[in-house]
Amino acid sequence: MRDQNGPTGVPQSLLWASDDAPGFLKVGSWKFVSRFWSGNWEAYGPRTSCVDTFALSGKQIFLFSDCKYHRVRWFVGKLTEERTLDVETEGIADWGRLYASQSMDTPDGRRLLIGNIGHPGFCTGTKLLPIGGTDWNSMLSYPRQIHLDAQSSRLTFAPADELRTARVASTHVVVEPTTVSCGTPVALGSAQGNTREVRLSLQQWTNRTPGGSCGFQLRHASNGSSASPEAGCVLEVMFTAAPSVVVRSWCGSPGSSHEKAECLAGSDDAFNKSSLAGYCYNISLPVPSTATNGPSELSALIDRSVVEVFAAGGQVVISSGVFVDSESATAVVELTCDSGGGAVMAAEGWMLLKQ
Repeated sequence: MRDQNGPTGVPQSLLWASDDAPGFLKVGSWKFVSRFWSGNWEAYGPRTSCVDTFALSGKQIFLFSDCKYHRVRWFVGKLTEERTLDVETEGIADWGRLYASQSMDTPDGRRLLIGNIGHPGFCTGTKLLPIGGTDWNSMLSYPRQIHLDAQSSRLTFAPADELRTARVASTHVVVEPTTVSCGTPVALGSAQGNTREVRLSLQQWTNRTPGGSCGFQLRHASNGSSASPEAGCVLEVMFTAAPSVVVRSWCGSPGSSHEKAECLAGSDDAFNKSSLAGYCYNISLPVPSTATNGPSELSALIDRSVVEVFAAGGQVVISSGVFVDSESATAVVELTCDSGGGAVMAAEGWMLLKQ
């Protein structure tokens, strides 16, 4: 809502109530309760979209999507007697493309979140490049569980327990802790298609150098080495020496307009201009200091259009549209280091049922 002192305005959510269920659509059945939450235009954008509020572990949780940065934001606090939210902590639910999320309870008391993973083009007016003759738009995320950390009063996220039933047991592949150095990737396995789950543990990394990164790469099996891929699409999920988590994908052969170099521009924000082409995506997020002790672990859920990455104990989540391979392509996952000293990594992966 615009304020009277200028063109900025105040993003806010208003709480209304009706006792006239199921006839709550009648005119006059609603009454105003409170201004549940309000914030700063510069920080949160012009409005709160797709709002969601619920109780979790004795706290009141509030989430909304903003169109300024195309992010889902979360707030943890207490509900006052005036039915307003007294915010204690806040954060970002997903630093990637998750938008318009909504949550639900499960019979066993968990809270699940599902949303739209798309492109910020509908906020910016940017037209997506055609993928296979049609514009790629968006799709729903996998369900993820919401957890409230009692000590920090912050939310963390993880893939829903139910997704374990989608794992194809016969495709389970394990890489025991092994040293991976630059130029010598270690294969996690290959299979038809690319709907899969990958779990990675970076247990030791010696001689870290600026610009170095270690993690895994998903690519078409015919691409050859990661240093000189042929035409095709590639996805990388990497830890950097910063330490940060990096997710990037690109399509095309060297020299094309969508080669890897286009993705390597510095970015500390999910809303970076290099990603607006629709093919290329690059994001680098610092790992919270509270999560730097012990091995760095991440899990990734991947299909032909989307990757969802969970790192730092669920404190860092990145979801993005990606274009790795066709449905029938043979895709290979490799543990790899771009540069820097050797890293000791372990991993496991599964193909997921197509449903």
